[in-house]
Amino acid sequence: MTAAEMVRVLNAEGSLFVSARLRVAVRIVNVKTSYGALRFLVTPLAGEGEEWVDASRVTLAEVR
Repeated sequence: MTAAEMVRVLNAEGSLFVSARLRVAVRIVNVKTSYGALRFLVTPLAGEGEEWVDASRVTLAEVR
């Protein structure tokens, strides 16, 4: 993912795969690559906190 593509993902909403039966609505707060893997800093749309997760666990609703 290029830097320009990373910028477009910021503030996008999506769902975070937590387990086989649980998904949580999240907003992308930040983006990075770590050891070649794309990572998103996400925060839940309801609730509080934030966490870095592997991008493959997030399904984006819509990217500008």
